[in-house]
Amino acid sequence: MTWSIVLGQLHMLSIDDALGGDVVELTAESGLIGLPQQTIDGIMVRCLINPRIKPGSKIKLSNSSIQQAAISTQTKYLDKRPGIDPDGQYKVWAVAMSGDTRGQDWCMDLACTAIKGQAPFSSTYLNAGGTYGS
Repeated sequence: MTWSIVLGQLHMLSIDDALGGDVVELTAESGLIGLPQQTIDGIMVRCLINPRIKPGSKIKLSNSSIQQAAISTQTKYLDKRPGIDPDGQYKVWAVAMSGDTRGQDWCMDLACTAIKGQAPFSSTYLNAGGTYGS
């Protein structure tokens, strides 16, 4: 199970489940900033602040825009990277926001994985902030 607190309400989900509702499609035209990057903690995404995106919600990305992590052929590395979803749909595990009504920065940093995929390998994604709107 995973949990998050969204606007003071506790949400609990199984590892391979996401909140119901619309899937937020992120493109350069809809608020995606830069290119998503695949890391051991998941697909890291930066976008403009969007109140529809919260921990447990679903987003859709163009898989061709994801910068995939490279694996060294010189080491015996067990590949623990969360995978790329064939349909481009990802569960948001953590959201960190920066910005306010008087500043220039209006961004969200998201840690995501494929909805039916592998959970993040390490727990450093939790440092992104598991609460939203509190």
